[in-house]
Amino acid sequence: MDTLHLHGLVHQAVLAAGLELAQYDIYAAGPPAMIEAIRADFPRAGALSDRLFFDSFDYAPR
Repeated sequence: MDTLHLHGLVHQAVLAAGLELAQYDIYAAGPPAMIEAIRADFPRAGALSDRLFFDSFDYAPR
């Protein structure tokens, strides 16, 4: 079994893997900058907008 080892920011590693993103439901959780990057970059790479789901880790004061 071959193993793919990628480095860097997770959303950039996913894009670098060359996957056909349209066949996946994609769930991303993380800081707002990462979520916005995924929201912008993944559809351009073939992901379907209705198959993208997000949880943004925004700051919530007590």
